Amino acid sequence: MDQPSKLGAAAGLPAHRAEGRREPGMDEHREIAEESIRDLQTLLASALKRLDETCRPRCAVAWALRDSGSPYVAASIYQETPPGPLDPASFAVLSDLPTATDLTEPHLTQTIREAAARVSAHVAVPIRSSGGTPLALLSLTSPRRSTPRVLGELEAAARSLEGPLATALARGRLHSLDDRIRRLDRLARLGELSMEIAHEVRNPLVSLKTFFQLLPERGSDPEFCEQYSGVVQDELRRVERLLDDLIGYGGPQSEPVKTGPTDLCDALASVFQLLHVRSRQSGTDLVVETDPALPTVSIAPDRLRQVALNLGINAVDAAGPGGRVRIQARTGKEGAELCFCDNGPGIPEESRARIFEPFFTTRQGRSGGLGLSIARRLTHEAGGRIELRKAPEGGAEFRLQLPWS
Repeated sequence: MDQPSKLGAAAGLPAHRAEGRREPGMDEHREIAEESIRDLQTLLASALKRLDETCRPRCAVAWALRDSGSPYVAASIYQETPPGPLDPASFAVLSDLPTATDLTEPHLTQTIREAAARVSAHVAVPIRSSGGTPLALLSLTSPRRSTPRVLGELEAAARSLEGPLATALARGRLHSLDDRIRRLDRLARLGELSMEIAHEVRNPLVSLKTFFQLLPERGSDPEFCEQYSGVVQDELRRVERLLDDLIGYGGPQSEPVKTGPTDLCDALASVFQLLHVRSRQSGTDLVVETDPALPTVSIAPDRLRQVALNLGINAVDAAGPGGRVRIQARTGKEGAELCFCDNGPGIPEESRARIFEPFFTTRQGRSGGLGLSIARRLTHEAGGRIELRKAPEGGAEFRLQLPWS
């Protein structure tokens, strides 16, 4: 009398999930992909159950492929010994058979016989998609020789599984691919963020360098020490915030960035002080005109300084020795308006459309090209806008508009 068959556990799902940071939606896509694998395993388990009722094999195994290309036992039914592993090469050989095949036939090639021996099977039933891609492989070990009728029934069963298996696999792979794309997007954004932070850390370092250069000469000046100690503390806090942005990227959301109200003149005082030092060092004439009665604006003070410093440094560098830079803070039609004008060579017409693109620069032989891109992003995040115009002085004018708070 035949022993009762044992239903083997499907072995395709991961044993556990690694805890950690995930992109929004990543768990959902992983669950859908795993559900698709379970659907595939259910289909194959049902097929094996029907085969067990009709053929009564000693062992019947449904093999499927992981994304890595290695076969695994998706479902199995056996009387005594559970199935062992199957190597990818043997899976490929048996999956390439044209139809359900009796593996004991003497005319089979040596390669097929060796693959059959490795899986300890008497019959192999390949299941392929309409395009010929392997979907699964059924292997049976039976005490009886397989008749043409039995092979025909096995082939019909395999054909009936083609559509459902292809659908389940496609669904799982689609969501697995979407999961990978999300990870690649996150890595790309992390790389972009790292470049932005490397660029932005340079400005505070310039500020600190300037302070230490002036310290031997003006260290006994109380007014200088008081002014620059505040600037140094602000710049160090900005470096700390930038590094926190990088370290915390992808983790739990921290407190939202402060959007205001921000006193524009107070926030920019340290920036103008640094720009005056830089302009004196480069031999550039800098004029700053601000309206002290300006209402508060809706942007974080730290980000406002970051934008203004990038635009100011660009203007001073563009004007060069003997040049002139004019910065105005005034009331505009829709909010506060900051204008950075220089009398440098200006932006070539062919470059104006790309001037805000990351890593694009008009400075020959110099790396960079992130300052304007960062300025535009931070301005847009605050609900403002930034425009490039031709300056009355003949160079470039960057006009920044920020909403009132």
